[in-house]
Amino acid sequence: MAELEDRSRRNNLRFEGIEETEGETWKNSEEKVKKLIKEKLSINEEIHIERAHRTGKKEDNNGKIIIRRTIVVKFLDYKDRETILDNYKKLKLWNEKMYINEDFSERTINIRKQLFIKAKEIRSSGHNLSNKIPYVDNNSVDEFISSPNSTINFSNLTYNEFEIAFKSLKRNKAIGPDDINGNIVIDSFNEIKDILFKVFKASITQGSFPNSLKIAKKSIRNFEKNLALNSKSNPKSVYAYINNKTRFKDSIKAIKLHNGIITTDNQEIVNTFNEFFASVFIQDDSPEEVLDDNLLTKCSDPDFRSIPKLWSCANVVPLFKKGNKLDPTNYRPVSLTSIVDDTKVISINHCYDDNKILQEDINRLVKWSEDWLITFNESKCKVMYIGKKNPRYEYKLNNSVLTETMIENDLGIFISNNLEWKYHINSAIGKANRKLGMIKNSFEYLDELSLKLLYKSLVRPHLEYGATVWSPFWKKDIDNLEIVQHRATRIESLRGKSYEERLKILKLPTLFDRRRREFPKVTGVIDCTHICIQKPHEHEYAYVDRSSNHSINVQAVCDNKGNFIDVVAKWPGSTHDARILRESKLGKKFMDGTFKGLLIGDSGFPCFRWLLTPYLNLTTASQHRYNISLRKTRVIIEQVFGRWKRRFHLLHSEIRMTPERTCTSVAACAVLHNLAIQLNDGDMDENPIENDENDNEDIVAENNFQFRDDFALRHF
Repeated sequence: MAELEDRSRRNNLRFEGIEETEGETWKNSEEKVKKLIKEKLSINEEIHIERAHRTGKKEDNNGKIIIRRTIVVKFLDYKDRETILDNYKKLKLWNEKMYINEDFSERTINIRKQLFIKAKEIRSSGHNLSNKIPYVDNNSVDEFISSPNSTINFSNLTYNEFEIAFKSLKRNKAIGPDDINGNIVIDSFNEIKDILFKVFKASITQGSFPNSLKIAKKSIRNFEKNLALNSKSNPKSVYAYINNKTRFKDSIKAIKLHNGIITTDNQEIVNTFNEFFASVFIQDDSPEEVLDDNLLTKCSDPDFRSIPKLWSCANVVPLFKKGNKLDPTNYRPVSLTSIVDDTKVISINHCYDDNKILQEDINRLVKWSEDWLITFNESKCKVMYIGKKNPRYEYKLNNSVLTETMIENDLGIFISNNLEWKYHINSAIGKANRKLGMIKNSFEYLDELSLKLLYKSLVRPHLEYGATVWSPFWKKDIDNLEIVQHRATRIESLRGKSYEERLKILKLPTLFDRRRREFPKVTGVIDCTHICIQKPHEHEYAYVDRSSNHSINVQAVCDNKGNFIDVVAKWPGSTHDARILRESKLGKKFMDGTFKGLLIGDSGFPCFRWLLTPYLNLTTASQHRYNISLRKTRVIIEQVFGRWKRRFHLLHSEIRMTPERTCTSVAACAVLHNLAIQLNDGDMDENPIENDENDNEDIVAENNFQFRDDFALRHF
């Protein structure tokens, strides 16, 4: 069996009995094989043939010379070979003079004969065979052994074989192109079996494929293509189709009752399940829920003590399953009962008094909940401490200490106490892989267009939701996200092509490029960061920054790969970002036109034709999209600063050197950072740091806001 499987893995197929005229080349024979595969087996996918060679002889048929060829074809893809064999064995459409043989060597034929002889002996003795051995009835085995060919001739279809095959049909199959339910066909088999047998017998004898089966395949393909085309606007139809394919359709045959007796009666099974579901979802002993009068009083008009008229238009829906469905207490207006059940209190604490202020805020929330008769679930209330030096002050809710949490889900994004995004990225990858698996397992005809539409509509959004917040910069996270798209693009029509070639054919960018290429025509991203230093002896006041620390304000420009392309490290911490840009060589060369390009920065910089900043007051949809795109692209400079300071711990703490020597060290660290990226040297420390606060003011530059407006209108 092992030797037979080894030989069967070869990509060769043998087509026997193909007629051709004199003078045909091997290329003509190859095209003839492709035509036969397409017409007889209804295989519309492109079949790749590596080479074909012919053997054969001339026959004299009433003075007409007929050449019958045996063509041995080597397929480029093993799956093409398997598809042809499966359709051939399943449809049995070849006439008596035409065979497809999966083996061509004499040794393989002898091995198969020995295997079938042994299988016949074991089956005759009453023993079961392994599933690896293909089932062939004894009559076919005898015919196969006596035949010089290594294939079984299926043209002699018997009435008994037809009846057995027809009775194996499943009742839960979908309706075919004739719009006749399968149950009707099965139930009326005795009346139509004679006619059906003649139809199938004629089809096999004539070697013609039934048009109805071609229509059935075509209808499924068109239906799936329409689903893919509308997957963006109507994803529910796709999920309904997938659920229909994956749903467990077999009914429950038996169940054990409370007394231990197993019953097969359908009514008893239904009653048992109803009792179980009622015990889970209905609480008979709980008090009946009604609206408190105090709530109505608080919600009423303060002058007239009456319920607002708009409440008469409230959307009234059932909210719980309890009691009689006709009982009006089971129906409540959404405006009275739908409340926000998630409350967050965020505080930046610098001292012990700040902790007390946060505790007082929590106490006020408790008082508010008591006034409005809304109780907090203490078991679900938690506290998250962010930062290594956080003192972990114990906060209480109703005299109960809040438990600490490491990871919380906020609007679909998992936030951890160390501000790492590993858990969220793994969660997004898991969701995307599950969607991709459902699509590939449910759709029978996934061509390039259908795959692209389904992937963009149902899979890729999971990999990009909130990417502005958690956009990864670790190589392993970037690669893990890219693997999902790598797996998604692997379909039959693109087999054998590299990932880059598949993306080019599908016209898809990499996920990394999508996260980086949001803003068009960008040369670099500019921003400033503060490097803390010890208190200098001279001009100490000039080095005090916004956070009341002594620092050097460093201006940097980076490219899309995270390399520094310009660094200015010489200005005290109190210097504004706009002044550093105005006095720098980079800014002057952009101003006089020496440098051509486009930079993007935050609102702390002025707006020029070569430097675009975000809008503060949004008035149009294009401005809103402009801001989102700019923010997603500008996040790379914040990530570069974080990596830079983690790579060189000198920059992350207070530098105990003079300002002059500090500026020299900062410039050296920038050069080493670029070298580390070029040498693929990974970051050593994975602990994140907080990003510097950006200036909130918008620096005005005359005659340049119009250029920004035109740019936003043109591109967004």
